[in-house]
Amino acid sequence: MKLTNQTISSSSSDNSKRPLRDGRGLELRTSQSGHRSWSLLYWFAGKKYRYTIGSYPAVTLKHARQIADGLRAQLADGTNPQLIKKAATAEADLTISYCYEDFLVRHLRAKLKSWREYDRAMRKDFLARFEKRPITAVNKNDLIKMLDQIKGRGASIHANRVLQYVKRFFGWCVEMDYIDANPAHTIPKPSKEAVRDHVLSLDELQKIYVSADGLGKVHAVFVKLLMLTGHRRSELSNLKWQEIEDGLLRLSAERSKNSRPIVTPLTERMSGLLGELARGDGEFVFSTTGGARPISGFSKMKKQLDEVCEITDWRLHDFRRSLATTLEELDFDRFSVKCVLNHTDTSVTAVYDRSLHVRRKLKALMAWESNLFDRDNIVLLRQTK
Repeated sequence: MKLTNQTISSSSSDNSKRPLRDGRGLELRTSQSGHRSWSLLYWFAGKKYRYTIGSYPAVTLKHARQIADGLRAQLADGTNPQLIKKAATAEADLTISYCYEDFLVRHLRAKLKSWREYDRAMRKDFLARFEKRPITAVNKNDLIKMLDQIKGRGASIHANRVLQYVKRFFGWCVEMDYIDANPAHTIPKPSKEAVRDHVLSLDELQKIYVSADGLGKVHAVFVKLLMLTGHRRSELSNLKWQEIEDGLLRLSAERSKNSRPIVTPLTERMSGLLGELARGDGEFVFSTTGGARPISGFSKMKKQLDEVCEITDWRLHDFRRSLATTLEELDFDRFSVKCVLNHTDTSVTAVYDRSLHVRRKLKALMAWESNLFDRDNIVLLRQTK
């Protein structure tokens, strides 16, 4: 039975043992890590081959079929596509740099919203060291030395991130048949990480909210809306004017971490804050360049905010944890909290339920606001600053 885009999107990506078959050897396979890729299974000269076509959804169903037809044409002419591929890659001198640029274009940008952060770390700590080496010439010991060097400059947690990124890169190279094994696969984390569990108190949240006024209008509104909406920093900082419509923030699937559309209802307070911002000629809401570019420099902004509010042991991401904890304490059910945080629902029901739960979100966000402002008069706080 031929595949359709609907059957692919509704199928589980967790089962790596059962590929989806489109017929005539074209398969969509899932690795243990959840990565999905197209491949063509065929026989040549009495031997079975598997030709990796590319990652899904970067390579669509239609494109995969077109590539598969081209490969079948080579087979009909008596040519083995796998041998042609190996010869071509050998001629291209498969260096780390060559493979990484291929990985960046064909996989990273298509699958990871925070690909720029990934790219910066890889270029600074990995490519700068190995870019001219053949892809097959980097071993486990080389990578451990690199991680030790990163730790040596006092960046222990960053070393963990780089290891995570390198594993993903080499894993893709294995799937593309550039290498036979992932040299980073069995390397443990260089440093132990403590899971953050800090929940900001009502007093701390109010102090941060009021202190944000010392940042300048754009950054002040950004911090306040980050607290009120519970959005992720990257989602809100890149907000565009066209994404504000009929009292809602509408973020496309390409803009969200879980590749699902996000719709957030705006309370009266949120709408009022957005109304304080001047609209420039550019598309970005939070911008100091007339909308041409979104704001950045969050570490500097956070440091300035710490000095004003006199609270230092916190992160912007703690707003989400504090919101979730407060809603639980206000007797909101776990599903409502999940909706507000825009977490992926992995239940079977979610396959059929396509509601955006706007009313449920609005009720929870209004309760969150009420908890922040109605119990204690924040105006008195502002007057005492």
